[in-house]
Amino acid sequence: MRARFVLAAALIVLATPTWAADTPPTAPEVTFKATPTWVPVAGTNDKVKMIQADQRPKYDIFSLDGKYYVYKKDYWFRSDALNGPYTVVETSTVPVDLRLVPKESWVVYPTNWGSMGTSSGPGSVYGGSSGPGMTSSASTVTGGKTSATTGTIVGTTSEPVATTTTTTSADVWTPTISFSPTPKWVTVPGSAKVYYVDKTARPTDYDLYQYDSRYYTYQKDNWYSSTAVDGPYTIVKTDDVPMALQTVKKTYWVSYPGGWTYMTPGELNTKMKVETTK
Repeated sequence: MRARFVLAAALIVLATPTWAADTPPTAPEVTFKATPTWVPVAGTNDKVKMIQADQRPKYDIFSLDGKYYVYKKDYWFRSDALNGPYTVVETSTVPVDLRLVPKESWVVYPTNWGSMGTSSGPGSVYGGSSGPGMTSSASTVTGGKTSATTGTIVGTTSEPVATTTTTTSADVWTPTISFSPTPKWVTVPGSAKVYYVDKTARPTDYDLYQYDSRYYTYQKDNWYSSTAVDGPYTIVKTDDVPMALQTVKKTYWVSYPGGWTYMTPGELNTKMKVETTK
């Protein structure tokens, strides 16, 4: 009898989640004023869904099999409803399908997935998320880095005022772009589905485009990219910038990239076909 009691007690201890300093993390508050649009995540056989870029908050949230999963501050949370309540869960209980989500689709890649990768952190190319589609806005650009924070999507119709400033620091300079509220995005005329901010809020001293759920800004003769319009942004090689941005005519640039060659969407399609046959 004593042996059974000891064994049962041991199993209870093993089944109990353990947190840093034995303090369970605080569950996140998830609030959407309107039901967001969910889109399949590439590479997951359409099983995992994420909120489309223009409505996405600045933390990781996915939908799978009728449940919602939030990854924030190195903890996983789950709920049966989008707006919660959410409860913390062990990493081992998180569906393996979420491991198929590409790194570029994360705000912060999980630190505890071993060979699956390391945390991107708020200062990496995988940080942030929001994007095209809400309303007009004001924008601010300053030097340095920013961290991802919780956000609630709320529409507005206020008239935008665009302001921009730039600074440098002892560290490698990267742009910090901030829009409040989320800007409205429109297709660049004649381009291959490249978007830029509506003229009422469009920055006038740097280039900012959106293509295929990522954001690209050209500043100080360098390219920077982010999964969110508000960043954080990291520098990328010109070769890693989608060729679709070359379909943007010079008239729609603040500073046309040096060595950049314009091509029509038709020329882009032809070049892409050639690339895929190599």
